[in-house]
Amino acid sequence: MKELIEFRKLFTTAFNINDDDFTSELRSREMVDARMIYSAIAYRYGGYSKTDIGKSVNRIHATIINLLNNYENISEYDENFKEDYKKGLSIFKSLEKNKGKKSSIVDILLETNSILRKKLTHSDNQRIRYEEKVKHLESKLTNISKQLI
Repeated sequence: MKELIEFRKLFTTAFNINDDDFTSELRSREMVDARMIYSAIAYRYGGYSKTDIGKSVNRIHATIINLLNNYENISEYDENFKEDYKKGLSIFKSLEKNKGKKSSIVDILLETNSILRKKLTHSDNQRIRYEEKVKHLESKLTNISKQLI
């Protein structure tokens, strides 16, 4: 349970959410989505029980069941939600990787930030390659259409 609380604190820090608000009765969309992502990661990758996850966010296990079910639906179509999930998962994996080591929250967040930057750079490079392919294909298409005219 101690690791779960540590993950919650890192998670809320990374998402710029007040930890007290995260465990409070607030029901804003931002807060519910954040709890949903946190719960999904803790359940899927941490192997924590729904009861333990619920205790860590001041909720009952039935609320966690609802959050997990809703996570499946929202993650199918909301790209920002998926990106937030990846960010949260990256934090969790960094925490797991540093388990037993004396790492500060800053060290873990810096490592997470570095991982996310690498992924972003890779995605940006892919986008540039696709844009170049599109330009090349547009040029070919223009040449073919000129030949047909």
